[in-house]
Amino acid sequence: MKASFLRVLFLLSSVLCAASSLRAEGFTDSHVHFYGEVRQMSGAHTVRLQAGTLEMTFVNQLNPSNRVSLQTELRPIGSGATQPYSYALKVPLAYLPEAPRLEDFLAIGAATTDFKLTDIRIDGVPATLPDGSREFYGLSFASRSLQYRLDLLVAADSSDTDGDGLPDWWEDYYGLNAALADAQLDADADGWSNLDEFQRGSNPIDSNRTPELASGQVLVPESGEAGLYLEILDSDSPAEALQLTLTGADDGSYQIRIDGDALAAGTSRTVSLADLRAGRATLAHFDRDVTEFQLPVTWSDGGDVLAGQVQVRVLRPSRVDGHDAALWLDGHDLGAAGEPISLWADRSGNARSASQPLLDYQPGVEGASADFSR
Repeated sequence: MKASFLRVLFLLSSVLCAASSLRAEGFTDSHVHFYGEVRQMSGAHTVRLQAGTLEMTFVNQLNPSNRVSLQTELRPIGSGATQPYSYALKVPLAYLPEAPRLEDFLAIGAATTDFKLTDIRIDGVPATLPDGSREFYGLSFASRSLQYRLDLLVAADSSDTDGDGLPDWWEDYYGLNAALADAQLDADADGWSNLDEFQRGSNPIDSNRTPELASGQVLVPESGEAGLYLEILDSDSPAEALQLTLTGADDGSYQIRIDGDALAAGTSRTVSLADLRAGRATLAHFDRDVTEFQLPVTWSDGGDVLAGQVQVRVLRPSRVDGHDAALWLDGHDLGAAGEPISLWADRSGNARSASQPLLDYQPGVEGASADFSR
């Protein structure tokens, strides 16, 4: 009896230790976690917001009565001195909750249930995803403790007291006078007027005579290819004089192509900013397990060689079956081979059809795809 009791006691303590270990690892957390940047946008300028109130509403697509609205304060979030994110939101989950709890918890089961973000607001102002879409999330019992990055954009107040084309919030942010028509003045004496700086998304009180890489992030579709467009801010150099050096990937997860020719691993090639604007460089993605990486870039206007990195994020519009795509353009919807494409219908439900009204620039149909070579 004593030995049996000891065995039972040992098994019980093992179970308790395992449960404690699981809690320590977060597996029993009944939340999913959303985090990301919130940027205020006006003209070509965006400013990261780290103060204000964020509200999100999730709606169960199988049971619309399961509608949960949550709120959190914006604040600096993330590791390192820069704390690059604007918010972190815990979204409560419950396994098949009773009806009175449907406004407090997202109802999950063993199978995946889709939840749609139907309303996102920053201080009461509607916000969107960077591509303008509404996002779906498939959640289940296995989703507990998962993390989802969700960056947001919110339009800035367009009030312009002095009527000079510069919104008050932008002038206040950079210490300009919102009551003085100073759009044509050049606060930093770099050759660009304050209005030029606003339209380019640059800092009006910091000279742009030294070239600065303005592109912090580019997007590429999963297992697809996209134009590699990077922007350099330089007020006293033409695009042809700005040289950028790109280097081929060592691990084969992506490929840089210039005029369709791939850069071999570890090899570099220099192109001008004008070449990038002409679409000569593309980025092809291959490894579906790699969803985010850093692309090294060096650049120069003929003086010092500067270096930096651009974050590449992989868009995965068809993680399961494509129903959660931000944009869904189906090649089989196109016409006969050789026909020009003036409208390419968006099947994602986001009403973001692609169109090109000018015949000279319309791509042609090639098989079940579009030929953009013209």
